[in-house]
Amino acid sequence: MAGQAQEGCSALPDYLQTILDQLPDDHSVALSYPNGPSVADIKKITDRRRRFAYLLLARHRLTERSANCPGPCPETILKRAEVYEALGYSELALADAYVSYTLCLVALDGPDISDLVPVDSDGEPWPTNGPEQDEHESTAVALRHKYWSLVFMCRSAIILGVQIQAKLWIDEILAVKRAIRGLEGDETTNKAKDIDEVTGDFCKYSTVYEDESKFKKCVGILRQEDHKPTVFGWCQRQVYPWNEHEPERMSKEALKDINDKLHEAAPDLEVEISTLPTLTPSLELGVQRLSIGEKEPSVSTHANCSSQLGLFAKKQLASGATILKERSVLTGIRPHGEALCDACAADLEGIDQADRRHCTGCHIPFCSEHCQSAATQRYHHPNVDDYETDEGYPPAEAPFCAGTSGNDDIHNLGRAESSTTPEWDLYFLLLSRTMQMSETQKLHPLDLFEIKYLWGDFSPTPSVNDLPIKSGPKTLPYSVRHHVELPLQWFEILMHSRDRCTPYSATWLKKYDWWIIQTLFAKFRGVADAQQSTWTGKPEVAAVHPLWCLANHSCNPNVTWKPSGVRNLTVVKERVWERPDKSSILPWEGIRAGEEIWNHYTGVQEKDHRERQGRLQAVLGGDCRTTFRRLGGYSRAFFLDHWPDLLLVLLITAIAGAVFLIPSRPPLLFPLLDPTGAVYNPSLAYPYRPAILNSLTAGLLGSLIPLGAILLSQLIIRSFADFSAATLGLSYALATGTCAQMILKKTIGGLRPHFLAVCKPRPVPLGSGVGFNGIMYRPQDVCTGNLSEIEWGIQSFPSGHSEIAFAGFGYLAIYFFTHLHCGSHDWRAGKLGFWRMLLVLMPLLFAAWISSTLWLSYHHHASDCLAGAAIGTLTALFGYRTTYRTLTGGTTNWKPRVGRRLKRALEEKREDQTMAGQDEIELDQRHGIDGADETLDLERAWRRSGWSPPPPSLNWRDSECIQNCEQ
Repeated sequence: MAGQAQEGCSALPDYLQTILDQLPDDHSVALSYPNGPSVADIKKITDRRRRFAYLLLARHRLTERSANCPGPCPETILKRAEVYEALGYSELALADAYVSYTLCLVALDGPDISDLVPVDSDGEPWPTNGPEQDEHESTAVALRHKYWSLVFMCRSAIILGVQIQAKLWIDEILAVKRAIRGLEGDETTNKAKDIDEVTGDFCKYSTVYEDESKFKKCVGILRQEDHKPTVFGWCQRQVYPWNEHEPERMSKEALKDINDKLHEAAPDLEVEISTLPTLTPSLELGVQRLSIGEKEPSVSTHANCSSQLGLFAKKQLASGATILKERSVLTGIRPHGEALCDACAADLEGIDQADRRHCTGCHIPFCSEHCQSAATQRYHHPNVDDYETDEGYPPAEAPFCAGTSGNDDIHNLGRAESSTTPEWDLYFLLLSRTMQMSETQKLHPLDLFEIKYLWGDFSPTPSVNDLPIKSGPKTLPYSVRHHVELPLQWFEILMHSRDRCTPYSATWLKKYDWWIIQTLFAKFRGVADAQQSTWTGKPEVAAVHPLWCLANHSCNPNVTWKPSGVRNLTVVKERVWERPDKSSILPWEGIRAGEEIWNHYTGVQEKDHRERQGRLQAVLGGDCRTTFRRLGGYSRAFFLDHWPDLLLVLLITAIAGAVFLIPSRPPLLFPLLDPTGAVYNPSLAYPYRPAILNSLTAGLLGSLIPLGAILLSQLIIRSFADFSAATLGLSYALATGTCAQMILKKTIGGLRPHFLAVCKPRPVPLGSGVGFNGIMYRPQDVCTGNLSEIEWGIQSFPSGHSEIAFAGFGYLAIYFFTHLHCGSHDWRAGKLGFWRMLLVLMPLLFAAWISSTLWLSYHHHASDCLAGAAIGTLTALFGYRTTYRTLTGGTTNWKPRVGRRLKRALEEKREDQTMAGQDEIELDQRHGIDGADETLDLERAWRRSGWSPPPPSLNWRDSECIQNCEQ
């Protein structure tokens, strides 16, 4: 028995033999089955590793059986669909089940459904009409097979997320169930019973992974009445275990092969291994995605990085120089016409008629003799003699050239002008061109150079020794029509020219099986670029340039390109953005020898970074790290967080302005003369002098100088969170203090020291006033001076100059005190420095000087100035405390409070940062409870930089691209 096992293993492909060798069990029983062990038997095995290995064995045996069968056998195909479902490959299970379903329709409804002819394992028509089996029984066999095909299709569609298709198939399942009961003689209509039986069959879903909960969740979502079903879904991007065509992209042989081709298109460039940040979040079990052909995670010396291929300069490349010229025939064009070159998709309008060429068979256009020659050699043999088969299809020697009157259906697939999915159609057209190239060049599609080294963003291949609990992530967009229906129709047409390309023939299973189609779509989604039509605005052209796409993406590229038939890379004349510390020192002079070529896969200047990230996600294999969030983006987040506060500040300022315009009528009495006729209160009899600083000047000084100082500090801090919090707190202090002192002036007021000088009281008889001895008078009773000067003269308390000076400069003093850590317990007296004390005291001294000018010019009493200073200082303290975490804690009083939206924006920026590379930026990693982790210590920055522009190791904040997105 062991000898039989050894003999059976030796006949297996290397990948399967290696997997079975890793398991210490006796596999003789499993190997004895000609079709491999059944899924029912495999499900009884408790060891998940053995189940996985035996499912791969069953898949191999069933594929072999299909290859040896004279035609497509529905039973074998459906068994393989069941195996694919158990392996967790829903996209492959759906494709096999769909073909099985199509064959059932042919058996039930006739050959008008499809050109495929179902047969049994012996090549006889299916279902078999034996001497003891009537037509009634044959129909029952086909219906039951159709039922289970629909069950597998529907379960797979639910898992993949193509919910509209799943709902249609569920309705058809119920109809088939009723038809089966009718054939069995049960004519009663029992919808509830049918639903229960179908539900029971659905519940038989199981895989080698623990995905049952995922399936139940998908079913639950589909059953929600308020849920809008989706048209498109998502499937896995994986190097399938049996895929032995993926090269080791990082090997010396691969680099030599690519460099040989690159030398023809770009002699000054070479391909090397580049270390890039990993854009994809870690998957379950901490496994990261792999590059094509990698069996284990990429090893890198940098954390959160992976190895990729990249283009590098072999010598100095001047700005404006064209460094790569690549012409590719792997293109897709819709609709198919005379406007574009069939090979490279160049616009024919700008090409002289004499330079244009046409196929000698079907007259499709080419832009040059070079393109015509490339097409002839690589994908389009001309049907010069205008031959056709008896059915009107092109001959086997030129299957893609219909001639002058032959069947051209294969070129019309995916090119409907009325299509609502033009971008999906283009991906199918790339698939179609790849199949044409494969047939013409007699190569496996995955071995074509245009395909071989493409990056597909594949998830890790499951290993029998480390089988994950859950199946891989579904990151490849999926469409039943474009991934199954159109490819099947394409081969149904091709098989009339080349019989060996009939679906499920030996050649088809080797070169064009569904897993190959899925692999090609994964590669196209990672590297293909598209061009919109100037007439309709819809995607019109897609192309894959295998050398051009080796240049990794950056949002600060050093090369640029334009869509054209020949793809060029040209060194930019200036960078998209430059770091301030290098813009004047190192002017852009081109790409130096040894530097990497940074391409751009989308417009890096566009404003909506979220739209750009959405387009880049499938291309880069994850979220673009560059948010390109300039100051306006943070300002928007700040405004959304604080618009009620800003509105309230404006309201308080408006109230202060309105109160200022209201006439002042405080109930003030003042003594004019004492009973002897002398001035009773000489403190009101000072002469009138113009203020040293008028109100407008004091207001501007008290607001603009603190704001300017905060702005200057941002040259060192470079923190939008700190700047926004500081300015918001300053506005709180100024608005609140101004409104408070204005209300007090208008409601309480007081007589200024020069009041009598502006009042100019008229002579009054002694004792004609009110109060004791009749010495008290009201301003409106005795004053004869200018009314506006009199109203101004009765608004002494409190001092507005003092209030705004201490609100603004007091706030600035607090800002300096906290950000220079003067109150921190960690600072020793010897390290504080006299300059810190001066910097904190200077705003207070300037505020005191502004306040004293009012006393010197006889506009306020000392008590008025002290009251105004107290109000200003109080509002400054509350303004700072409202926008910063604390006043006293030396470790947190410099950290701003950050709103929810701005905090999210700053966290996204922190995640975007990496720690490697010349143009990458170091992020301050101190975290706080309110999310203000991006604020840099002002004192530390000043100490390190000495008031000069920050060194490269400091934080770069807002007005520039946060980091190159180089993948």
